[in-house]
Amino acid sequence: MAATLFPCGPAGSVNIGSAAVPTWTATANPATGAAGSTVTFTSVALGATDPSRATVVMVHTEATIATGCSVGGVAMTKAIEEASAISSLQIWVAVTSGLGTTANIVLTAGGSMTAPMIMVGRFTGITSFSTATNAVNTAGADPATITAIVPTGGFGIAGITGNPTNTGTWSNATLDFRTNTGTGLTTSMSHTSTAGSQTPTYTGLAGGVSHMVMACFGP
Repeated sequence: MAATLFPCGPAGSVNIGSAAVPTWTATANPATGAAGSTVTFTSVALGATDPSRATVVMVHTEATIATGCSVGGVAMTKAIEEASAISSLQIWVAVTSGLGTTANIVLTAGGSMTAPMIMVGRFTGITSFSTATNAVNTAGADPATITAIVPTGGFGIAGITGNPTNTGTWSNATLDFRTNTGTGLTTSMSHTSTAGSQTPTYTGLAGGVSHMVMACFGP
């Protein structure tokens, strides 16, 4: 699946900012939010402004899956989702060139979300995204892996939630954040800029189960 972040009429897509070189920066991992059907993370760091900036939010919730995510009032597009008995994990993306360096990020759902957590990053020079097939590690295999094709000049963002808590490490990807939820789970986000078919691998799951998501973004 592929989607255009910066539409330019019937001609296709355009890299807003013209000659912008694609970049990725992990910007924020706020404390786990309080349970609720609407959860607001206030004044979340989005990084420096840029005409081609897009914001990526990885969302972890338990009990209820988030059905919406917005940043500074801008509705985000869900790139990928994986849900299992232990929790749900999603990656959302939106163009945020019109916002400042911080903004509120709001999650919404049809019921109360337990242990809502977000991990946030900043892209520039990115125009499209495609997603890997969601992967569930119900057998508790260690390491856990997921594979997707990273566009040349682009990035792949991979995430994992594991139960119980762990201090696992990534290979074939660079750690951005790793945080315990407070409910016995660990969530982590990573990135890779290596083009082609890539398999981010997470080792050290402490004998537990996990599930993963990955989304790839290209210039």
